[in-house]
Amino acid sequence: LEACDIYLAVPVDESAYAEAQEAAQRCLTDYGKSVAAAADAGALGVEVRYTTYTPEQTAAAQALAERFGLAPSGGSDYHGLRKPDIALGSGRGGLRVPYAWLAGLKALAGPGRV
Repeated sequence: LEACDIYLAVPVDESAYAEAQEAAQRCLTDYGKSVAAAADAGALGVEVRYTTYTPEQTAAAQALAERFGLAPSGGSDYHGLRKPDIALGSGRGGLRVPYAWLAGLKALAGPGRV
């Protein structure tokens, strides 16, 4: 999903912007196909909140989670002291990953799986 916003990063003129929007839509369509395949393969959740997601990306991921019956999850991209502005369970831009989402994934997975 992060790669999808590359297409909208630097619109040069109106026609370039239109092309960029089409490319972004194709990217989101491909991402949706990937999420569908993951759901078919038994995935339990999809990362809805991520430290670099824009509000639009979060909304798109949430919609895909709902569409395919996947539990929402999130990631701060925490890797210890190498990224001092990111803490476990929270990240840039006020990111917060609710503990209830982990509990929901554990319930879906069943005893002893998570």
